[in-house]
Amino acid sequence: MSIIKNSDNLSLARVLGVKPLNSNGSTVYGAKATKKVRRPVTITQTSSPKPKHQVIRVLRWYEKSSDALVGERVLNLDLHRLQKLFGESADSLMFECYPVSRIQARYLQKRLKRLFDLGSYAYFLECDAL
Repeated sequence: MSIIKNSDNLSLARVLGVKPLNSNGSTVYGAKATKKVRRPVTITQTSSPKPKHQVIRVLRWYEKSSDALVGERVLNLDLHRLQKLFGESADSLMFECYPVSRIQARYLQKRLKRLFDLGSYAYFLECDAL
C-alpha cells in the first residue's frame, strides 16, 4: 500500500486508498494520529539451493577414417586445471565436447601415462552425467 505524507489532503488519500502520514511519521486516521509500530521481519529462503552437477570428464578417441569409438578413459583431473588447459573461463562447467590439440595432448600424456596417436585418432574431452 502506498503512503501520502501530506496530512492536509485526507480526501485524496481516501480516494486513492492509501494511508496519509503526519510530519512525525505517524499514520492519520481521521483527526487522531496513531504511533507507527515497527515489528521485526523474518526472511526465509523460498527457493531451494541449486543441485550440484554430478558428472565425469572422459577422454575419448575415435578413428579418423571411420569415426568409430576406439577407447575412453575417465579423467581424474580437477575442473580448474581443465578450464586452464582448454582456455575456458572459471565459471564454465565444461559440459561441451572439446577436441584435444597437440599441446593439450602433451599435457594429458604426462598425466595419464599414455601415448597419443594424433595421426590415426581424434581425441576429445567429453562430459557424462552420473
